[in-house]
Amino acid sequence: MERVRKIFHKHKEILIVDYSDCKGDDTIDVFEHAKQLILSENKKHLVLTIFNKKTIVSPNFLRHVERELFKVDDFIDRQAIIGISNVQGWILKGVNLWYRRQIYAFNSFEEAVEFLVE
Repeated sequence: MERVRKIFHKHKEILIVDYSDCKGDDTIDVFEHAKQLILSENKKHLVLTIFNKKTIVSPNFLRHVERELFKVDDFIDRQAIIGISNVQGWILKGVNLWYRRQIYAFNSFEEAVEFLVE
């Protein structure tokens, strides 16, 4: 499965960044792949991030995101996330405190893509 891919919903392009089952450096690799794609296209993106119960958000990953997210910030229009646990939800609240664009959590893929394209 391609971890960074695009779909179309209601004629709008959505970048999917799938961290399902990732841990350690795998999460950083997925983030970097998405970052490079966004920078290479030099346009606004709707981003849907997918986690699951096996996704491990390490301190190294969080520090990497904190350092690197600002490089693509101007190219992100809206951002949603699905599949996060309660603990990951608390981490997201912390990220939303310092990140100037909010990342919105949803319970389902359908809810998230509808939010992104509205």
